[in-house]
Amino acid sequence: MDENGQIFKLSSLNPNWYLVVVLYRGSYCNACRTMLFDMKDNYTSLTSLNTALVAVSTDTLQDSYDFNNQWRFPFPLLSDPKLTLIDAFGARHPNGHGIYDIAHPSIIIIDPQKVIRYKKIAQNPDELPDAREICSMIQKFEGEK
Repeated sequence: MDENGQIFKLSSLNPNWYLVVVLYRGSYCNACRTMLFDMKDNYTSLTSLNTALVAVSTDTLQDSYDFNNQWRFPFPLLSDPKLTLIDAFGARHPNGHGIYDIAHPSIIIIDPQKVIRYKKIAQNPDELPDAREICSMIQKFEGEK
């Protein structure tokens, strides 16, 4: 569910678009916030490449709502407290905060045919490609068609 309690469905995307899934630890994580701010600042570049973006954490719906209300991200913040999607990508970090399981910071790029074209699961967000690098990867994928 997104920060407004709406269920996000892959099928709701434009059929010719890529999807970038950003897994982040939570709104409390400064490094993750920096990563999401980079995605926000470069969002127009991503959408100009027919690319949608979602960010996923174990934050509650209320925490996601408050986080988005504070920073006004142009993409949905999905709440995955049961780690269903996070586990589907193999990105669970057991006791990641010393108390409970969270997501490893990760970037997944899914092409319009719903094929994962890129997946990086990291220990720290600074090990992940930034928005400009993601744009370059998508341009490369498009050039391979």
